[in-house]
Amino acid sequence: MVLIKKNISKLLLFTIINVIVYKVCAICQYKEYAQSYNKNIPNPNRGFYTTQITRLSKFSPLTKSHLQKLVQRGTTVLYRAYCLDTLRNSSHVSSDFLEKLQDDFDLVESVGMQLIIRIYYSYTKDDPDARLSVVKQHIKDMKGVMTANAKNIFALQIGYIGTYGEGYYTNEDFGDHGKINAQQWRNRYEVIKTVLLNTSPDTVVLVRTPEIKINFLNSGILDTGDIVDEKNRNRLGYFNDCFLSSDDDVGTFENDDEYNYVKKDTRKVPIVGETCRNYKTRTNCNSAVKEMERMHFSSLNSEYNESVLNLWKEDGCYQEISERLGYQLKLSHLIATTESSANSIITFHAEGYNNGFSAPFDYKYAKIILKGDNMQCTKRIPIKATSWKAGEYFSICTYLQLPKNIRVGKYEYILEIADSAAYRNSKRNILFVNSSTQNLNDRLNHLHQFLTVTNDEAKNSYCSKSKITNSYCPLFEDNDPEAYPSNILEELKSNVMKCTSLS
Repeated sequence: MVLIKKNISKLLLFTIINVIVYKVCAICQYKEYAQSYNKNIPNPNRGFYTTQITRLSKFSPLTKSHLQKLVQRGTTVLYRAYCLDTLRNSSHVSSDFLEKLQDDFDLVESVGMQLIIRIYYSYTKDDPDARLSVVKQHIKDMKGVMTANAKNIFALQIGYIGTYGEGYYTNEDFGDHGKINAQQWRNRYEVIKTVLLNTSPDTVVLVRTPEIKINFLNSGILDTGDIVDEKNRNRLGYFNDCFLSSDDDVGTFENDDEYNYVKKDTRKVPIVGETCRNYKTRTNCNSAVKEMERMHFSSLNSEYNESVLNLWKEDGCYQEISERLGYQLKLSHLIATTESSANSIITFHAEGYNNGFSAPFDYKYAKIILKGDNMQCTKRIPIKATSWKAGEYFSICTYLQLPKNIRVGKYEYILEIADSAAYRNSKRNILFVNSSTQNLNDRLNHLHQFLTVTNDEAKNSYCSKSKITNSYCPLFEDNDPEAYPSNILEELKSNVMKCTSLS
């Protein structure tokens, strides 16, 4: 009886607070979205990837027509490997290769794709490899083009060493045939450090095994006491090129501690890869899907291993894997102001569920759009999509002030989820998988909820969020201010919408 009284008291207190703080009003409306989905829409930074490998001695450029066909099939990630076989003895990267690299970036940006990049020097095990000094200088030479095109890069793999960049057949700088001494490990860590320091802070860098990441971080090679070094630590993800192919993924994991380390780490950094052989104990559908959930896979090779891919198709899980790689965002509810007036505060709180294997990466902005017949109002707000964990609910919410110049009329709520390059390329906007909200033409989420602006006296309309209890509504302070360019930081701190005439 005492417990019941305590619970009733808590419920009463919550109700009172809710009424005082949020002012439950008739001008707010709760909308629940139908569970009808189109899960095959192309969304950025996720899904099966295709490969295109080229050598500088026989360069094969990307073509826009080929990339467009990939996007039409739903592919938004391309693995692009560059073998710099003609530059392994050159002290600098040639301007010719930098131009070719920029051409590739321009093409993928034009169609809304991104690249997983691997660079190496040896195409066969008999080819000589580049020395450490050459590798480091080449990485520095590519800094300009890599940094300028950070938004066209899904991730950069640590290749550089060995045949195909796999780190095995190489030279005495790095340790050949897997025989690696302490200095050679140090040299390999120098390559990782050089990549981190010569690419954008937004660029994810992938290493082959957890052992490499753990030992690199423990080596002290990156430690200068600078906060930048700490952020660089959190940029290191993984590429597992023998996923599910044995009990330890063919040496990817030395022990259970490393396996558990990656399982936890990939909640905040990406992992991509491929299978390298059929090992039915783990490649069967039931095991494969569960392992992708545990490891939070963002992307897998759609071309290799063919026998494993065919097994998934035959056993019926290929489609599910295709739909759930990376994130899969389902909009569930919206609470929003439906009637207001100029200079008033309105509420916007959307909640959804991530049914994918991982969180989205590097998505820091959303834009609330109010679109009327003759006027459109917008406000960009900060989000932290990396916190939208797989198997959990997430929120996009804000309180916005309508400006004095907003016209009387009816406005549709529209939501844009964009990366920081969205002003250049809306093709990389994220869409919910709800059939009713997605628009593939403008890449915006049309929410089918409306705001009527009247001539009434200004009044604030904070809506009750008691029906949305699954997720935390983040504040601006929950985001890292340093993640945003200084020229838009003040814009993000403001809550006033900007309206422009459409007529």
